[in-house]
Amino acid sequence: MEQKSIFSNKVALITGGSRGIGKAITLKLFSLGCDIIINYVKNEEAANNLVNEILANTTSQKVIAIKADIGDSEQIKAMFKQIKNEFGKLDILVNNAAFGALGPAMRIGKFTWNMTMNLNTGGLLLCTQNAVKLMTNGGRIVNISSLGSQFCLPDYMPIGTAKAAIETMTKYLACELIEKNIYVNAVSAGFIDTEALDIFNDIDDLKQKAIEKTPAKRLGMPDDIAKVVAFLCNDDSNWIIGQTIIADGGSSLRF
Repeated sequence: MEQKSIFSNKVALITGGSRGIGKAITLKLFSLGCDIIINYVKNEEAANNLVNEILANTTSQKVIAIKADIGDSEQIKAMFKQIKNEFGKLDILVNNAAFGALGPAMRIGKFTWNMTMNLNTGGLLLCTQNAVKLMTNGGRIVNISSLGSQFCLPDYMPIGTAKAAIETMTKYLACELIEKNIYVNAVSAGFIDTEALDIFNDIDDLKQKAIEKTPAKRLGMPDDIAKVVAFLCNDDSNWIIGQTIIADGGSSLRF
């Protein structure tokens, strides 16, 4: 069976789905036949441009963008209410939205810590809870993590801690939700060439070091992660439950 037919009539929500890795996942799932909901919070222009780009290539699939802060429970509820009204169901949830600030652990304030944990973990849980209500015939949930969950990266403690929590949540959610025929997994992305890297100092030097350290001898691209996510949303991955798949070109082998 062709992948497009497998994904036809599936409805997918990608949080933080208008830029970077989220955009690549959005485009990949669309190309496979899904109806798409793009969640964004700040860059309305990027979200609308992506919707228009997708709609220019389809006459049958539905694509919408919904503004919602994943750190705000009321906005999450409103988003899922709109999804229910417009689609009546949800088959795929990709928890990709993230927030975090870099800095030494001894300088991280309460506000930054709470914001990082609230959006990355609390928002993920609330999105999952609301999504499950719409996955009456089963579904797929994929959480996006990073290597900072397992390895110490410079000034990455708040984000790395949140990502480690996400990977643990993935295990617990997978065990609980499989009885509803909902498969939960995570993808741990290595060094991916997106604008998100702009938060790091000396980014050009970091990129070069990443290339040298990676057996694949290149930077990861957003589509590298999107392909793994698509696989985890496919029935071919049914024997994978509660796992975090590392997609890093082999770079973690040399940590």
